[in-house]
Amino acid sequence: MQIKKVFNNNVVLAQNEWDQEMVVMGRGLAFQKKAGETIDTAKIEKTFVLEKRGVSDKLAKLLRDTSELYLNIASKILDYAKSQLSYKLDGYLYVDLADHMSFAIKSLF
Repeated sequence: MQIKKVFNNNVVLAQNEWDQEMVVMGRGLAFQKKAGETIDTAKIEKTFVLEKRGVSDKLAKLLRDTSELYLNIASKILDYAKSQLSYKLDGYLYVDLADHMSFAIKSLF
């Protein structure tokens, strides 16, 4: 799996061997890494396959503007939801929920 864009030390946009774009998360996954390098698969905790082409720029902006804290909280909420529901949740929901939480909290302060 090859890095296309580094968002922070723990989140990257990557491309797998089947040419699929995906957001990959893991503690220290991208520490001192840059585009073109490969990912240590042992550090991968979550992957979100981007099924629609051409959305990576929008996603990149969302991930750049959204705190990693909100991404982690959204991940825990949606992991719980998946365990309770009988249907698959869209991978974009993680970023959308994190973005929504970030906006809501910023508007309070």
